[in-house]
Amino acid sequence: MKNWIVFLVVAGLITACGSGGGTVTGPNVKALYTGTEGVRVSLLNDIREGYEEEMIESAFKVVNKGPYDTRGVIVASVNPAELEFSSGSSVYKKSFSVEGKDPVNPFDKSADFPFALKVLPISVEDNINSKQATILIKACYDYSGLLSSSVCIDKDPSNLNQIEKTCKTKSTVETGGGQGGPLAISKVSYETLIGEDGSIKPWFKIYLGNHGSGEVVSPGLYETACSGSAMPEEANTVTLEDISFSNYNINDFECFPTKLDLPPVKENDEDQEPVERFIGCKLKQGRMKREEGKAYTTDLTIKIRYGYSISLTQQITLKKQV
Repeated sequence: MKNWIVFLVVAGLITACGSGGGTVTGPNVKALYTGTEGVRVSLLNDIREGYEEEMIESAFKVVNKGPYDTRGVIVASVNPAELEFSSGSSVYKKSFSVEGKDPVNPFDKSADFPFALKVLPISVEDNINSKQATILIKACYDYSGLLSSSVCIDKDPSNLNQIEKTCKTKSTVETGGGQGGPLAISKVSYETLIGEDGSIKPWFKIYLGNHGSGEVVSPGLYETACSGSAMPEEANTVTLEDISFSNYNINDFECFPTKLDLPPVKENDEDQEPVERFIGCKLKQGRMKREEGKAYTTDLTIKIRYGYSISLTQQITLKKQV
């Protein structure tokens, strides 16, 4: 499994540790962590027709458009009165594992899964020479998200002595155009609070939205999501895996909720704005002491984990041999 690749959005300097332990730097690597597509599934060739009692051959092509390794499953089904897979079943199921792109090989990774369909006889009683059939295809997979951006941490927000500081805080943190997956961290707002004991408590609100055409699935539930079985409660959640800056990590924060429910995108509504919800994370009291006139720039890193499901159909004209 590849290591996380952490990059600086503002400076454009990215350092990545690959499986071989090498280090790659360069502004172009930042492009790996943009976009909102994730995994794409299609048919390798455009099958449009088939003749009764003959075979149709094709393959499912799984393309990982993002920088995260993924595991998932493809499930395809047909009408058992019209078609059957070479296994004799009306259902095809195949697990897949595809690596994400990386700085050494910054191109989409893919895997192909061949299949064959047999066209069943068209009944004489139908009194037709052709009819339409449909392949229903669903892919479900686990995915991740990583944001790393520069932030100014102010350890003296009141600044009663009017001391000029090395950086100025901003109310929002730069997030770019997605992080290479359909679930995007669209905005991070930032405030500095003061605890009862006088300690400094940076407070981040992490806004997330479904920017893809599918549905968010809780991490680890991709098999269930594609099986047609009833889903458990909280089946459409994203998990905050880590938030960190300087020497602080998620254990130093109070975050609520740690799992965020995101509703599915409405069908046939391409103009719909994604519903955005946020996770709030506040540094625990006593973790950071106030220092007069002190502010510094550091990297804020946020890691999320989620699953995703996408659906598509393929129409085929079935023809009678006459």
